Amino acid sequence: MKVTQIEAAQADPSSILSLEDIAHARTPDELKAWLFRKFQDFERSDDAKRYLRLRRGLSKKLVEELLPLSLLGAELQKGGAILSINPTTGNESYDAIVNVKEDEKWKPYLVEVTVAIDGHDDSLRMEHLNRHGRVSLTNPIIGQEGTRKTGRSLRFVNIAANGNDLREKVFNLVYEAARSKAEKQYPKHSWLLVGFEDILGFTDASHQKELLYVWHRGCDFLLNSFSRAFLVGLHRSFFAELRRDWYPS
Repeated sequence: MKVTQIEAAQADPSSILSLEDIAHARTPDELKAWLFRKFQDFERSDDAKRYLRLRRGLSKKLVEELLPLSLLGAELQKGGAILSINPTTGNESYDAIVNVKEDEKWKPYLVEVTVAIDGHDDSLRMEHLNRHGRVSLTNPIIGQEGTRKTGRSLRFVNIAANGNDLREKVFNLVYEAARSKAEKQYPKHSWLLVGFEDILGFTDASHQKELLYVWHRGCDFLLNSFSRAFLVGLHRSFFAELRRDWYPS
């Protein structure tokens, strides 16, 4: 009996993604549609959901590179740019080539992508979620039991999360992500794309203005290493290109 692609993905979540499929050049609209289908595939079984939460295999590249690239492409396209996005899958010092049509010619830009997250904290919470079906995204962790192999159970401080603390954590993560990339050497005309988790703590315009200030005033050193730098929220459509001439409104 012939096994369908969906049945294969349910049996083995690692089959949902391949390097060959990732490496295709796509327009922003094509990349958005492709990502939607892939995230749908990961929703088809509990095993696939758990695999994605822990960013196993190529799902890490899906969430931490292709999703931010898709959001960047959509924003640039809104501004009138004609472009295609070609993710890399080898040992290159960059994560994608964005080809932009300028004066009737295609010009390639090398893009480095990073996400401003606390990877260890995020991994612990996702392990707890996989085991128990729910998890606090904000309450501080005060203890844990088990291992990654057996599944972890976390203990949390039973207090409401403070929005100011959540935002301060994001500010620090964005700055550290920017600083770590600025310390490396990249080819001329490279771009930097920083993605961050904005699902909590950025509920109104004043909070976003705070982040804009941190980005433009605290991370302007990036323009010594990159020709362009972008900050994109992975959930709430926050987007900002770094500018030295930015002033708070």
